[in-house]
Amino acid sequence: MFNIHRTQIKQLEQGLLNNYYLRQAANEYTQVVTLKCRQGGNEHYWKSIFIHLPNTRQLYFRDYISLSVTKIHHILSFVPKVNLLDIQYCDLITNTGSTIEIFNNITELNLLWTDFSLDAIKQLFQSIPQLVTVNLGANHNRKPLENDLALQVMSEVCPNIERLSVSLQQVSENTLCRLLTVYGYQLTLLSIRCEGTQVIKRISQCAKRLQHLVIRHSGCNKNDITDILRECESLSHFAMVSWPIQEVPSVVLGRMRDQVEGIRKTFALDRNDLEEIRRLCLYQEQEI
Repeated sequence: MFNIHRTQIKQLEQGLLNNYYLRQAANEYTQVVTLKCRQGGNEHYWKSIFIHLPNTRQLYFRDYISLSVTKIHHILSFVPKVNLLDIQYCDLITNTGSTIEIFNNITELNLLWTDFSLDAIKQLFQSIPQLVTVNLGANHNRKPLENDLALQVMSEVCPNIERLSVSLQQVSENTLCRLLTVYGYQLTLLSIRCEGTQVIKRISQCAKRLQHLVIRHSGCNKNDITDILRECESLSHFAMVSWPIQEVPSVVLGRMRDQVEGIRKTFALDRNDLEEIRRLCLYQEQEI
């Protein structure tokens, strides 16, 4: 693993150039590279370093006040085996007139506390269309609708997503329902905020292959999760985060009685809990 800082990068470049054993070790064993912004760019050295790291599988960017998608593409062109792209505490921008390069090997994307313009996130998604796992954490985006529109773009250009976690703020219920319509039949993992009753209905209707589900309460009322418990038979983990007790079905409360404290908490159900709850739901239906 390399954590590359500006003050060290020149020494690394010289070492890779002059030391055969360092060059061989870097070439064969380096799989994770983290780039951190430190008072200036280090682009001048990228090519001479990354050509010696052909087996890199994971690429991390940290603390870039201005990180262009073109710059990301430039680095990825030297490390064709990268399958995970992780960007945290950055601000994504795009360069006018830049062309879109495609990197089909990248199947996992993590964005956390990273702001972006719509053009930048669109260019990023278009360049990595084979994503399977996407984790979009919270950010500070103050541009109205940018987060919402970003998810719409993702649903149009990244068709293969199976594991999706969305913690972005200012995302409408309609957009979340659209995501569930587009990806639901193939999702095995989902973590989203419940913005209304339609989201829960759409999960039970479209995402029946889910194995891992986390839904976070956002303050909306009358959220009935019974249909999820009944329809999503493959679930092995189901967590309701910050859920008011009065909105938890009695069949769940009965199973989790020993854990219930306070008026709002997280309820986590494992495979055995879910199988028993599903059996009780069916039994209650037969009685009716």
